[in-house]
Amino acid sequence: MSDVIMNSPELRLRLTQLEYENLSKEDFKERVKRVYLEETGLELPADIKVKTSEEAKIGDESGYDGTAIYFHSEENDIEEVYIISQGSQGKEDWEYNFKAMLAGKDYSQAEETNIFINEVKAEFEIKNSTPIIGLSHSLAHNNNTTAHLLYDTFDEVYSVNGAQTNYYQLYYSSDEFQEEVQDKF
Repeated sequence: MSDVIMNSPELRLRLTQLEYENLSKEDFKERVKRVYLEETGLELPADIKVKTSEEAKIGDESGYDGTAIYFHSEENDIEEVYIISQGSQGKEDWEYNFKAMLAGKDYSQAEETNIFINEVKAEFEIKNSTPIIGLSHSLAHNNNTTAHLLYDTFDEVYSVNGAQTNYYQLYYSSDEFQEEVQDKF
C-alpha cells in the first residue's frame, strides 16, 4: 500500500464511481467521507476541497468532465490531490472517442485534463511535492494517460476498463515528437 490515504482499489473505484452521480459539492464531500469510513472503519483524517471542471469552465469545447479532490491536514501530514476524469457519457464523448482513440486525430480532452490540473494546483496552492493521482474509467483513462504522457501531469494513474492512448494522439500533439519519429523511421 502507498502512503496516500485513498490507497486501496476499493476506495479508488468508489471515488471514481462518485464522479458519475452528479452530486453537489457538499454531497460529494459527504459521500467521500462515508466511503472512507465504510472501507476503512475510520473517520477521514483530512479536510476536503472539491473543484469541478464545469466550475472551472473547462471542457465546454472538448467535452472533458472531471472533479478534483484535495485532501489536506497539517496535523496528520496529509496533502494529496485526486483528479477523477469521467468516461464516455453522451454523444459529444462518443464523437471524441472516434476522433481520438480510433483515428488518433484529437487529444483535446487530454489537453483539458492538463489545464484542469494546473488550475486546481493554482487555486489550492498545491506544492510540487504533493501527489497528483488520476482516477478514471473508459474514455477517462485515455484522457489521464495521454495527459500524463504529454505533460507529465500525474504521479500515478489508476484506471479500470480503460480506453488506451492512441499512438497517433501522441504523434499529432507534438511537432518535436513527429520529427523524432520521422527521423527514426
